Formats: sequence, structure tokens, C-alpha cells
Amino acid sequence: MNMITVKEAIAALVAKGIKDAANANVRYAEFYDRQPYAQAGQGIISFFGRNPSTYSEDASNLRTGKSEISSSQAFIVCGVSCHFEPGADQTLVGATAAQSLAALDDFLLVERSGRLIFKTGSREDYIENGPLFRFPPMVQPVIGGALSDTTTAGGSQRTALQNVLLTGDMYPVSPKIIAPGDAFELTAKWAAAVPVSAAGIIEGRLYGYLADLR
Repeated sequence: MNMITVKEAIAALVAKGIKDAANANVRYAEFYDRQPYAQAGQGIISFFGRNPSTYSEDASNLRTGKSEISSSQAFIVCGVSCHFEPGADQTLVGATAAQSLAALDDFLLVERSGRLIFKTGSREDYIENGPLFRFPPMVQPVIGGALSDTTTAGGSQRTALQNVLLTGDMYPVSPKIIAPGDAFELTAKWAAAVPVSAAGIIEGRLYGYLADLR
């Protein structure tokens, strides 16, 4: 991630001409939005901007009701991520081989497809790249996996533990300022819907510096 210092963040806000930026309280922050990913797949998922009455703070911490930050704040985006969490069971006992691999298959299908688009206001797309595995999250769990198979005359008994995730550096973003009142878009798109074995969760996240202007 292309992080800058707090001092550099304040200087960038001042250079942008944002009112009260010189005396702003600037701190590291993240905005996230977690949404359902349908079993049948989807053509587009727009992160942020939902009515706050329809979801909890566990689903998103940007609760302005639109794809804008508070009018008393500015945000400098230094990184973005998009992560799919399979809905298929990842700790299966007595499952068939096909069931054991469902979560992994779903993860690979989604992450190897689609593209992520980020822009502010009416400007051209600031980021458009894909597939989604180009955008790993900064923090994620790491769990070992195991598979045992005991074959008997009556059939097979299988025990599987799996966890699927992305690794790699944060997608680099030249610091981008979202000024008070500026609309922005973070969108995942697919040319064709990508079905999975069970509905999952997909998360979009922005990393950077939040400035309280007054």
C-alpha cells in the first residue's frame, strides 16, 4: 500500500484547497462495506451508499446513506481491497470430496473473475483492474488445512478443514483525496454472473487517512 505520513496527508489536503485542512485532526482509518454475494452470481455490486436502516455497523461503517463521507471530513485513499468469503462450509466432517472442495472452488471462481472500479465524482475511473485477486485485504486469518480419507467396503469417510484467502501486497494507489461532498464509487463488475455453490459475502474496503475538518 502506498501510505504517506500524517504530515504529507495534511499538506495534500491544504494543497487541494480544502477549508480548515491545516488544523484538521488527521488519523489512519478504513471504510468497509460487506454485502451478500448471491448463489446465482451477480453482474455488478456497488459498495457503500446503502440506506443505513437496512444494515448494521458490522456490515459497513460508512453510514451517510450515500457514497460520500461526512460533510465535515475528508479522506485520502491510499489502498483498496475486495475480498470474497465463501458461504460453503469450510470445516466438513464426513463429506464427499466434492463437498469438501466447494468453498475453495467458489473462492477461486469469484476471485479469478470480475474487475474492481474506483473513481471520485464524475472523473474517469481512477482504478479499473481485474480479476479480483489483484486486490487482497491487508489483514486476514491464516488457518492450516487437512484432509483425511478412510476408505471401507461401505464407502469413504472424509474429514476436511480448509480456509481460502488471498496473499500479497496491497494494491498500490497513488493517494487520492475525497473532499467533503465529493461522491465516489467502488464497484465490482462481471461480464457474466459467476454462480457459486452457496451464497457468500463480498467486501470492499478503502484504506487511508481521515481528516476531521471542524
